[in-house]
Amino acid sequence: MHVRLNGALSVRLGSSCTLDVGAGVTVGDVIELLVARHPTEEGLLRRAVPVVGGRIVPTDFPLTGREELALLMPQAGGS
Repeated sequence: MHVRLNGALSVRLGSSCTLDVGAGVTVGDVIELLVARHPTEEGLLRRAVPVVGGRIVPTDFPLTGREELALLMPQAGGS
């Protein structure tokens, strides 16, 4: 599965990574795998907004392992 990262996550972990996961995993499972690999970034990983197919999805969203999961950092500010 291809995972794309942005914002502070891309600065600290790189812009993307590939995980070997099977069908039936959830977005939350993927986040847990990333936390296990990068425990110092747990806070950022847990705050990331998961997006699949251009849609924000919940952490219990099931994945096939073939799609791209984007973990986007929320932006603050604006007027």
